[in-house]
Amino acid sequence: MVTLKTGISDYLFRKNRFPTSEVVEVFLFSRCKNPTCSSVLPVEDCDCKICANKGFCSACMCQICLKFDYASNTCSWVGCNVCSHWCHADCGIQMQYIKPGPSLKESSGTTEMQFYCLGCGHTSEMFGFVKEVFLCVAREWGFEVLV
Repeated sequence: MVTLKTGISDYLFRKNRFPTSEVVEVFLFSRCKNPTCSSVLPVEDCDCKICANKGFCSACMCQICLKFDYASNTCSWVGCNVCSHWCHADCGIQMQYIKPGPSLKESSGTTEMQFYCLGCGHTSEMFGFVKEVFLCVAREWGFEVLV
């Protein structure tokens, strides 16, 4: 039933079987459906409109498409530097939550890439975020991530 409800076949074929209690919690939307996350829901300390969605996990799900993937330590995810909500970079660009905007730090008339967070409404500049990702995890990237 959980596989049908979530569309995630890991619950059928995963070598490490999940405890029945956790599977029931996933079915009832009280545990994250991402098998590699499994956070208890709802997310603590957040009452935004995104986290109000049944089954949404701010630790691993995109706030735009409400899906997760298994990518980590890449630039395929963009995070808000205020509330720590995430979105896929592709979703943010496609829905225009990542776009050029007036510089938050420089003089008027200059632009920079910015990310608008649906969760808290904060706009973050992108350069600092991408720079931080490169400094922290780029050494770990293999060929697949770089292409």
